[in-house]
Amino acid sequence: MKNRARPLVLVCLIILTCAAAITVYEASSQCPQVWGPVVGHVTYTSYRWSSSETSFTLAVRNTSSMDMTVASVARALGLDTPPRANYDEQVGLTFTENFTSISYNVTAVQQADSYGYGPAYLLDGVTDKGYWYQVGLSFDWPYTSGGYVAGFNFNYEVFNNTGKSVFPASGGGGVKSFSGRVSNGDSVLLNLHFSSGNVAMYAYDWNTGASAKENYTAEGASLFQGLSNATANANGYFTGLMTEWWHASAYYGGEARVVYGNTAVALSSGWLWADEQLPSNRTTLFASGQYVSLSNPTQLHYFTTNGTLEAASGHLFITGGTGPLSASVSPSSTIIDVGQQQLFTSNVTGGTSPYTFQWYLDGDAVLGATGTSWIFTPSSGSSYTVYVKVTDSVGMQATSNVASVHIRAQITYLRGPYYTLCGVEYWIVGFSGAGSMRIVSNYS
Repeated sequence: MKNRARPLVLVCLIILTCAAAITVYEASSQCPQVWGPVVGHVTYTSYRWSSSETSFTLAVRNTSSMDMTVASVARALGLDTPPRANYDEQVGLTFTENFTSISYNVTAVQQADSYGYGPAYLLDGVTDKGYWYQVGLSFDWPYTSGGYVAGFNFNYEVFNNTGKSVFPASGGGGVKSFSGRVSNGDSVLLNLHFSSGNVAMYAYDWNTGASAKENYTAEGASLFQGLSNATANANGYFTGLMTEWWHASAYYGGEARVVYGNTAVALSSGWLWADEQLPSNRTTLFASGQYVSLSNPTQLHYFTTNGTLEAASGHLFITGGTGPLSASVSPSSTIIDVGQQQLFTSNVTGGTSPYTFQWYLDGDAVLGATGTSWIFTPSSGSSYTVYVKVTDSVGMQATSNVASVHIRAQITYLRGPYYTLCGVEYWIVGFSGAGSMRIVSNYS
């Protein structure tokens, strides 16, 4: 895929034009020289008083109301700026169908790597005129020069039909604030649609009402095109969804679970894919994809490569997490008496928490048995089956293994001596239940 939507940061080359926060002094053996004010990344060798100087220190003087602490001075001098995020990992779903408007809800997930860099959750559309439009939600999205835009923000970018980024005009992708707060866990609408000759790139937080929007000419297009035979076209463009994450070093998965959903439209098929690029030297670390039929709109299809994990159904696209939803119960079998209690517990892996539970006895849902565990107390019978159904927060379901319960046979009557066979008197024993009985020969 192409390199996507990173905002540019302009480093102050003419120092005196930048806003003052601190003034930087060089303390040399010849005479102090005032340099500054300095904001952002600095190259310390540029402050050397003369070529003959072998060492120097920087002194700072507060010229504003900034709180002078080690941390604030380090930030002002760029000492705490992390290395640049040059490695681009993308995990995506390419649509095979055409659309005139595309809408998906995505969960705002707050996650970042060890340098503080976070991902973008993107909706993409390539038009019948070859232009490519991106709209998304990002968290702690990296600058090209190091550091990041803190918090949740609105991302947008447009590429022309030759592969060039044309909007924003400065290139590198646009990042701006929402009209209000976006919080971790919020459901955020991402939308691309045609309007009055433009393509509208729109996002809306269903929880807070915060929104953001940008428009760019549609260049006469009227359709977002799907791809039936590849994950992307010759320019690296596609119509679909993508979680993108830039890192300072090669990265192989480990993302938290992010869910994109559209309950109104069911995809019939798609391409699940993932890749990682180092654009600075045009290196591809890995790239792999798989076509999936989504004819059953509720069935999730999983794809994993190089540590990445993703899944898609007709209505959902999921990146990251711990794999498919799975459930089991223990014990898997037991033998108890009538009236004796047996505790069954569930174990759930994968899926998207929180989970809901429903326990079943002999195939029928047990009223009120909706916890992670359930206590069964048989009043009669010989054998039973027990299992649990688990539903995660995006509606995926898993049914556990079926546990078996056997009830020990109970003596209900004893008659005898009843008859004699070969000189031995026999007693007739009546039982209730036929689940389990241990026979002891020659018992005394």
